[in-house]
Amino acid sequence: GLWSFPEVEAGADVTPIALSRYGATVHHIEVLPTLSHVFTHFKLSIQPQLIHVHIKNTHIREAGQVWLSIDDAMGAAIPTAVRKILQSVLKQ
Repeated sequence: GLWSFPEVEAGADVTPIALSRYGATVHHIEVLPTLSHVFTHFKLSIQPQLIHVHIKNTHIREAGQVWLSIDDAMGAAIPTAVRKILQSVLKQ
């Protein structure tokens, strides 16, 4: 029941994925510092990418997904790792 970012496999080209899933045209990709998040039984390494896009229509093509502003996302039910990424983006 937590909101999260879209995920892709490591090394995947996000440009065609952004277009097909979200109708978004990628203009610039900024690779953010790797984030390590420790769970009880494993450690997760996340390589976040800040993707600057142009969206013609904010209607998402996949059910259960919505666009949120950073402020709205910070007030939503999001995992701790996602909150850390959003906070790092806000500091930029």
